[in-house]
Amino acid sequence: INSAFFGLPREVGSTRQAIVMLGQNKIKTWASLLCLSGLDDKPNELRTIAMIRGRMCELLAKHYKGHADVFFAAGLFSTLDALMDKPLEVLLQDLPLSEELHSALLHKEGPAGSALNLVLNYERGNWSAIDYSVVSADALLAAYLDALYWAKELNLQLND
Repeated sequence: INSAFFGLPREVGSTRQAIVMLGQNKIKTWASLLCLSGLDDKPNELRTIAMIRGRMCELLAKHYKGHADVFFAAGLFSTLDALMDKPLEVLLQDLPLSEELHSALLHKEGPAGSALNLVLNYERGNWSAIDYSVVSADALLAAYLDALYWAKELNLQLND
């Protein structure tokens, strides 16, 4: 948290101070990413895909008038099946997720599910599926490039 990545005006000395300065949702995000980075038997690229999806979904939340933290979680958790070698349906049974997040992950329903589905189609180059999106091609490209840069910077911090 005291790295240049956050650019905080002063050094953080406690968890409480970090929560006050960054917010509880940012701390949860970092905790999730640190957990993902501890999976040594999985390729780093899988973690990077999770981060890119999470950030891209988060950036698209404004187009769907949704909560950015739910959208981020949908993107981030969309790789859980590959990370844990279990079907997503099985993994989600044991997680205390909101109905919105559960529905987004399993059925691509609701605003966060629509954003996740759009991100997945963009990732796969399924251009015909994104032609009728509520998000313009320019906004999608901007979100993707931002997510790539963000994931790269974050990976540098996690690997230090």
